Amino acid sequence: MKKLLLTGIAALLLATGTAHANENFYVQCGRKVVNVFGHHGFSFSEVVNGKEGRELPVRAFRLDRDHNVYFRGRKCFCIPWEGADKCPSDYF
Repeated sequence: MKKLLLTGIAALLLATGTAHANENFYVQCGRKVVNVFGHHGFSFSEVVNGKEGRELPVRAFRLDRDHNVYFRGRKCFCIPWEGADKCPSDYF
């Protein structure tokens, strides 16, 4: 019974952690507006005419320890977007 209770609590904690693990924010990288989505593995989609466009290659981006996003070596700037999370740097 004790093992079942511990297993149930562990499953609940994992499910709760997963629900809040995703980040969704927008950055301006030169002329591109990019949606950054994910947590441990990020995906990057270019925004064209206010809508999600094509997915951009992950290897073109880098995130540093201060939660800054770089596209092809140049720093991107977080921009406000309706329905998106705050910029990661706003959390720390």
